[in-house]
Amino acid sequence: LERRVDGEDLPGLLAAFDSALAGAEPVATIRFHRADGRLAWLRVAARRHVAPDGTTEILSLWADVTREKELADNLARSTRLAQLG
Repeated sequence: LERRVDGEDLPGLLAAFDSALAGAEPVATIRFHRADGRLAWLRVAARRHVAPDGTTEILSLWADVTREKELADNLARSTRLAQLG
């Protein structure tokens, strides 16, 4: 199954993980292609965790925010149409 992040969004995702390594708690929203070809939007939050033995882990939470994005886009489109007419 192929799943991939859009190339334009990859730098933002990598920057989010770089920030997590630096100790910040970044959040990025990226486009993601599902295995069936449909486009999805994912919100990725990452945090650096240093275990007692000194090893570093990146903990991440991936949430599908496709419906939220679609609703926001529809609202913006409706607002533009209402302003026109």
